[in-house]
Amino acid sequence: MRNIGFIGLGRMGMPMAANLVKAGFRVIGHDLASARMTEFAALGAEIADNPAQVASRSDITLSMIMNDAILHEVALGEAGVLAGAGPGHIYVDLSTVSPGASSEVGARAKAVGVGYLCAKVAGSVG
Repeated sequence: MRNIGFIGLGRMGMPMAANLVKAGFRVIGHDLASARMTEFAALGAEIADNPAQVASRSDITLSMIMNDAILHEVALGEAGVLAGAGPGHIYVDLSTVSPGASSEVGARAKAVGVGYLCAKVAGSVG
């Protein structure tokens, strides 16, 4: 698994994704803020226009986003992860979201043959 997608290049996501690039992985990133994507590309990463493109170009997609509404759009939207992920893809959400939102994404992922893992991150940028 050498192709990793990363959605959410903010205060926590950018350092995580940058470490993957430094470790030699091919990382495809996306963020709503174009300046963050420019910064990420300067590290040697690839950029995608939306979460579906991230998923279609990676083996595993990670997201580090802020809330349920954003998770819904990133995962389930018209250009979301599940729209671009094929069977066997793995989607890992590292976000702070409700159990209900996570369960909904997990059920929808399972229905299309995508693995889903809700993996919480302890701490914050400090």
